[in-house]
Amino acid sequence: MDRLEQLVVTMMNQKDGSAVASSVDRVVPYRDFQVRYEASKEEVPRPNDSAKNRMLRIDADYGNAYTVGEAHWAALLNEIHEVRGYLQTQQKQYEDQSQKISQLLKRAPDDPGPTLLFGSSQLLGRGEILANIPSRYTCDMFVERYFKTLDPALHIIHPPTFQKQYAEHWEDPNRTPLVWIGQLFAMMRIAAISWNRDGDEPLEFQGKSRDLSRSYRTRVADCILLADYTKPHDFLIETLVLHLFGEYSSVKDANSSAWVLLATIIRLAMRMGYHRDPDRLPSLSPFQAEMRRRVWTFIWQADIFFSFQHGFPSMVKIESPEKILPRNIYDESFGPTCVELPAPFPDSEPTQISYLICKARLALGLARALKELNQEDTPPPYEKVLEIDRSIRETYAKAPEHFRLRSMAEQQHDQVSLIYARFALASVHHRALCVVHSRFLEAARMDARFINSRRTCLESAMALLSLQAIQHQEVRTEGQTRRLTKYINSLITHDFLLAATILCTELSIDRGRDPFPFPVTGPTRAEMIESLDRSADIWSQMRDESIEAYKASDVLGRSATQLPSTCFYAPTRDRRYTELGTDVFRDCSQCWYDDTSSTSAIWTKGPIVRRVWVYKSNAARF
Repeated sequence: MDRLEQLVVTMMNQKDGSAVASSVDRVVPYRDFQVRYEASKEEVPRPNDSAKNRMLRIDADYGNAYTVGEAHWAALLNEIHEVRGYLQTQQKQYEDQSQKISQLLKRAPDDPGPTLLFGSSQLLGRGEILANIPSRYTCDMFVERYFKTLDPALHIIHPPTFQKQYAEHWEDPNRTPLVWIGQLFAMMRIAAISWNRDGDEPLEFQGKSRDLSRSYRTRVADCILLADYTKPHDFLIETLVLHLFGEYSSVKDANSSAWVLLATIIRLAMRMGYHRDPDRLPSLSPFQAEMRRRVWTFIWQADIFFSFQHGFPSMVKIESPEKILPRNIYDESFGPTCVELPAPFPDSEPTQISYLICKARLALGLARALKELNQEDTPPPYEKVLEIDRSIRETYAKAPEHFRLRSMAEQQHDQVSLIYARFALASVHHRALCVVHSRFLEAARMDARFINSRRTCLESAMALLSLQAIQHQEVRTEGQTRRLTKYINSLITHDFLLAATILCTELSIDRGRDPFPFPVTGPTRAEMIESLDRSADIWSQMRDESIEAYKASDVLGRSATQLPSTCFYAPTRDRRYTELGTDVFRDCSQCWYDDTSSTSAIWTKGPIVRRVWVYKSNAARF
C-alpha cells in the first residue's frame, strides 16, 4: 500500500512537469527479444535483476525493507521509475488512523497477533477452562450458528460426527480431550464473529458478540497450550485451522502473524502425515483419510493465498494434486464406521465440499503461474505463458454452474455464503490472470506480440475492481439488506489493491507516450481512471474499518482529480452493452448499474445520482 501511495502522488506531481527527469536509453530483455525505449535517469530495477526486484523499501522513516516475489502487487511498482517518498509526510496521520481503527475494533494497538504464538497472559488450568464453557443452551446456539453460516471453504468438520462427540461431551465433560474443547471454543468464536459481522445477535448476546469472540479466542489458545500442541493430538490440526480462520476472517488488513501461524500449522500437519497420500497409510480408516484430505486441501491452498499476499513462495510443494483432493461426496453418505467411501459425484453436484474442491483447483492454477513465472534465472518462453493462461481459463470454465457469477436479482434468495463464494472464485481467477500477464504491460508498447497480455492484464484488473464495486452495493439476500463488503477479508482486499496497482502502473507507463504503433484493444485511459475513482469512493467509506482502506482512499482519492483523462491511443472498440441486472457475467460486455441515493437494492429503480460503468471484456470472462 505504501508503494501505491508513492506512485500515485508522483504521478500527480509530474502532471505539470515539475518532476520530469531527462531521459536515457533503457533495454528491457525478455528471453528472446530486446526492446529499447526512453526511461528516466533514476535507477530502475530491470526484469533480470531479481535481487533488486524483490527488495522493496517500505518504511520511509526507518529505512526498513523486506523481500517480496515478482508477482506481488508492490513489486509491480519497481518498474515505475517515478516512485518517491510520499509516506514520510503522511506517516503520523496513518499511525493516528491505525490507533483509531484499533479502538473502534476494541483491539489493542500493539496487539501482537494470535495468542497461540505469543502465549496467554494467564494460562488457565483444565478446571478453569471447563468452568469457562457456557451452558449447553448457550453452546447449542453457537454451534447452530456456526454450521448455519459456515464458510464453504472451511468444511473440515464432519457435522454428524461432531454432533455425536458434542453429545458425549455433555454426558461427561471431564473425559473430553482438551484439544476438542479448544475446537469447540474456536467454533463458538467463529459464530460470534458472524453475529457481529451481520448485526443479528440474539437478545442474549446483544452488543456482546465482539467481546465473546475475543474471550473464546483466548480460550482456544489456553486449551492448545495446556495440551502441548507440539505433540500429536486428535483434533489438533482442525482446531488450529479454525483458529487461523478466526484470525484472518475478522480483519480486512494483511496480518503477518496469521501467516506465521499458518507456517506453524503446516509444520505440525506434516509431522502428523497430513501431506502424505492417505491411501498409502493403512492405519487410517476411510473416514479418517477423507477428512484428512479436506483439512490438508484447506491448508495448502491457504498457503498459496497467504504466501502470495505477503510476496513469498509457497511453503508446501504440491505433487499429484488430484490424488490429495477430497471426494465430492455428501457428509451424510459416509462416517467413522464406513469400510469404503462412496463413489464421488461429478463436479456439477453441489455437495458441501464442492466449493473447497473448486477453489483448490483454481489455487493450483495460481500456484503454477507463480512458480513458472517467478524463476530467478531465466523467465519462461512466451509460449509457456500462453499455455499457463489457457490452463487457468480452462479450469475456471469447468467450474460448476452453481458457482458461476450471475446477477444479484437471480441470487437474492441464495445464501450469502454461496453468493460470496461465487465472487471469491472469480477473484482467484482474475488474480491469476493478473499474475501471468502483468509483466508485459510495458513490453507490449514495443512489441505487438504482447498486446494480448497487456489487454488481459488490464481487463482482469478492471474486472476485480468491478467485483469490488458490486460487492459494496447494498443488496437483498435471504430476506435481509446487506453489503457483501462485510464478508471481505484481507485476502480479497489484497486483490483489489493488486488491481488498482496494475491500473496505476499502466497509467504511469502511458503518460506522455506516443500512440501505439499498432492496433490495440482494452480499457481506455478514461475508463481506468473512472474505475480507480469508484474504488477510491469505496475505500473512503471503509476508512474507519481498515488502515489499508484508509491509505487507498487517500491516495486514489487524490489521484481522481489530478490524472488527466485524455486518451493517448485509440483502441479498437469491439464491445456490447448490457444492463447488469439481466445478463451480467454471462457475456463479455461493458455493463452499468445505477448508484442510487434513496433505494437500497441496486437493481430497483430510483433517483440516479450517476451512472457507473462496470467494464468487462472479451479476454476477461467471469
